Amino acid sequence: AAADAALAWGLVPQSVEHVIVHMDGGDARVRISDDRRATLIGPAVFIASVSVHA
Repeated sequence: AAADAALAWGLVPQSVEHVIVHMDGGDARVRISDDRRATLIGPAVFIASVSVHA
């Protein structure tokens, strides 16, 4: 979602191959296709399980 928002809001140029999203577990490279589908490039690492009670 963050990578798509960055592209949609013009924070990164539409011509980039991928967007790097900085997170606590490490950086994620995300490719957004022309039809706005996101693909994670590289490994994903579990860092926590969080429950929120409303």
